[in-house]
Amino acid sequence: MISKDYSIVFQDNQVLTCGESLHHVLHCRQIGSLSLPSGELVARDPFTDPGLGFDRLVPPGNYPVFAISTYSDLAHEIAFAAIRLTQTEPIRWEPAHGTDEQGRAYGYGVDSATGSFMDRATGDLLDELLAEDYDQMYNRHDGRPWAEFVIPRKRDAKIFLFFLGADGGYPSYYGYDTHGTIACIVTDFFGLRREEVSAWPSMLPSIPTGFSAQFYAWLGEINGLLQFPGEWDQRQAVPQEDLHYLEQSQGISLPEDLRLHYQNAGFWLHGPEPLQEWWPQLETRARTALETDKPMLPILRSWNSIAVCDHNNYVIYEPYPEWESPGGNFEYPDLKTYLLNTIMRDLGSLSQSN
Repeated sequence: MISKDYSIVFQDNQVLTCGESLHHVLHCRQIGSLSLPSGELVARDPFTDPGLGFDRLVPPGNYPVFAISTYSDLAHEIAFAAIRLTQTEPIRWEPAHGTDEQGRAYGYGVDSATGSFMDRATGDLLDELLAEDYDQMYNRHDGRPWAEFVIPRKRDAKIFLFFLGADGGYPSYYGYDTHGTIACIVTDFFGLRREEVSAWPSMLPSIPTGFSAQFYAWLGEINGLLQFPGEWDQRQAVPQEDLHYLEQSQGISLPEDLRLHYQNAGFWLHGPEPLQEWWPQLETRARTALETDKPMLPILRSWNSIAVCDHNNYVIYEPYPEWESPGGNFEYPDLKTYLLNTIMRDLGSLSQSN
């Protein structure tokens, strides 16, 4: 059994720390389901390696696949890939392919900066496809850290691709439940196994679960521990006339997360000019850079961040360094992930008394 608890990857908005000032915010997302008609899951570099099968077969069927991303400052990358085999929770973890003499878990080799999950039979079809048309598979990267590919004319022959930051060897782990059944399999692209990576420090206030007013109170509590405090403890509501203006100008009702944000983040949207004067200029620059006509709302004025909305769904964008051209921005899946990542940039300045 290993000492690291990989069940953390299923717990959204967890924070891992590496060293004294580098913090990684985790975001877990189900990206689809994988058909395993043979019952044999394979993890591999889809372009260069036949991969490693898992010696524990599972009942043929469809299983949910998860991509777990890590956000650190203005970096976003895939950290873990996971597949759930049961609804039970894992309580212990074992390397799926054994360990070397130093106790390090074996993994599969990656030479194309791409990992994957697939059925063994799908892997055989993939190798045939690559021999015929290598570029059809290799050019699947659309900017996201993962993608889904289906072998042509083989509806159930699905592959989940994970685009990594580097080549290397990446181990997988079995997660066993209380009955000794394998509940899930996790591939570690991040290095949770490394001793210098740890969970959120116990001496700091625990990160609230969910997204509520309690989370904004937590931001203020953390602000009080910083050596160079910011404005995270300044909480007030956005004036009703500004909310009405945003809804009318964008032609939408505010998504629930954004409504909560505006109940607490009024101070963070203040400036020398009223919101109704500075926001149209920022909106115009952001629309040009993102090339979108969807409804758009402000998030943090100091970071020029905005939300692009689609009914009650939204995505957060922050520019780097400014809203100047397409592609110069960073994307976040929700407000909690974005605000966590933003305050983590300040945690390197924790007061020495903490």
